[in-house]
Amino acid sequence: MKGNVPEPVLLRMPMYIQALKRLIHAQPERKMVSATWFENDLQLNASQVRKDLAYCGLMGRPRTGFVALELLDALERLVGWDETRKAFLVGAGHLGAALLAHERIVSHGVKVVAAFDADPQKIGRDFVGVPTYDVEELPSRVHECGVDIGIIAVPQEFAQHVADLMIRGGVRGIWNFAPIRLSVPEGILVQNEDIFSSVVMLSRRLEPRRRDPA
Repeated sequence: MKGNVPEPVLLRMPMYIQALKRLIHAQPERKMVSATWFENDLQLNASQVRKDLAYCGLMGRPRTGFVALELLDALERLVGWDETRKAFLVGAGHLGAALLAHERIVSHGVKVVAAFDADPQKIGRDFVGVPTYDVEELPSRVHECGVDIGIIAVPQEFAQHVADLMIRGGVRGIWNFAPIRLSVPEGILVQNEDIFSSVVMLSRRLEPRRRDPA
């Protein structure tokens, strides 16, 4: 099913999942949830919500919607969050440390089991319980641990070398936080998180500040 879901729909799924988790936590006694509720909570069109939720394979009930817990389980299966994949992170600097400390990564189906860096002062240390190794050890450790996902949090000038090491080890998916497009063989999945482009778009969309008259 996941392979048949359009990318824009997949990108909206985390919003539905997080909204459902908030609802279930705040109102544990509530059993049902409707497209109209998502429309109000997420500011989405109810018709779009219905089309998106149809991909999870559940049938909503007329006028009442979906059983909330069943819908949550179905959506997490759809995006693969019902199983946790092991990942290696390269770059134990500020961004890497923040990612390691971000407990929601695990709830999103990814568990970082080791970090790698080229800085001798970081190698051998633990960051929030995650051991740090020399980056040149990466390929052999990928083979040993059977890791599928590599996370790149290094400066852009080192990102391609890190990606090459990951691929040599057998990583099949790369989550790239470096502001550079990677060159990878066919069959390797890359998800780019271009933080700087997002900031640029936000800045450009803001109206200029009005200057006070002199």
